Amino acid sequence: MRRSNTFRLAVSALFAAVIYLCSFVVIPLPFSPVPVTAHTLALTLACLILPRRESVWAVIGYLLAGLATGTVGFGLAVGYDVGFLLTALFVPVLRGEGKFGRYLAVSVLAALVTDLCGAAGMLLVGGMDLSAALLSGFAVFLPGDLCKAFAAASAAVPVGKAFRRLCAGRGGL
Repeated sequence: MRRSNTFRLAVSALFAAVIYLCSFVVIPLPFSPVPVTAHTLALTLACLILPRRESVWAVIGYLLAGLATGTVGFGLAVGYDVGFLLTALFVPVLRGEGKFGRYLAVSVLAALVTDLCGAAGMLLVGGMDLSAALLSGFAVFLPGDLCKAFAAASAAVPVGKAFRRLCAGRGGL
């Protein structure tokens, strides 16, 4: 059965909406200009479940929704948005199929890449020096992002199986 482009678009839009809505789950940090959010968890989970093309479209959809509503912009957090796109490009390629250990390793790599991109954004856009950017854009987020990587990898195994069963009736993804 041929894969439905409409179904693929709907799946990408659904995950874009989930990522966008999770961006409103915010924990401000007094020592960083960028808060901790749940959308990195949702984004990593989406990239562990979806094929590469749908992952990229989900992230683009999230970024467009954020630009339209003013929650995404070209300020201090722009580096994280670049990291999200990179995550959507490499996680689906590296993740393998349904193994927790592989999912965890790829999720940790995604957290490292996203946080390093975030620090680079603070360095370039915010005019911070390197040590300040690494501290406030990378180091403060790493413990929480590693926890979110574990949560995404843990959820991706059962959610991915259920999602593949759901998609199987529509020709798969």
